[in-house]
Amino acid sequence: PISYIGDTQGDDPWGTRNRKLYVVPAGGGEPRCLTADHDYCLAAGTLGDTKEAGSEAPIYWAPDGSGLYVQVGAKGEQQLGWVDLDGDMQLLTSGRHCLTLGNLSKDGTVLAATYTNAVTAAEIAILDLRGEVPLEPKRLTNLNQAFHEEVEVRIPVETWVDSTDGVKVHAWVLEPKGKGPH
Repeated sequence: PISYIGDTQGDDPWGTRNRKLYVVPAGGGEPRCLTADHDYCLAAGTLGDTKEAGSEAPIYWAPDGSGLYVQVGAKGEQQLGWVDLDGDMQLLTSGRHCLTLGNLSKDGTVLAATYTNAVTAAEIAILDLRGEVPLEPKRLTNLNQAFHEEVEVRIPVETWVDSTDGVKVHAWVLEPKGKGPH
């Protein structure tokens, strides 16, 4: 089969709905959505001071064809997910970070990625897919060490705000250094 990230609704030109994972037989036929029952966007972009905005949607087939590795965006995070051909989905990583998926090793055991969080600039990392879930990214670089030794980076505080129509909006507050008033 051929896999892709998309949406069947043509009336959403700005991409406000969650993008889903589809498979279609290579010889043609009807696409089948594997993630219809999951409230995740597989093309969600994250934006922050330590990561440029983007809406990457990498997907990688497992070498044995049993499922796909996907990048899952939710609540200001990007995680590594696994979707099998029955549509069962599992998040393989957890935590407040953004993983931007790179290449999958030929044998399907290691995945390269960039790893960043709210206070650390992006670094190169790998994920050993044979490990215990949740998988921990192993950073290979520390290119921004001198910066982090010199500059105190404030940690954002997660919050939820009620909008005027009652919808909960996810947000982050970055408090200034020192005691207020600010």
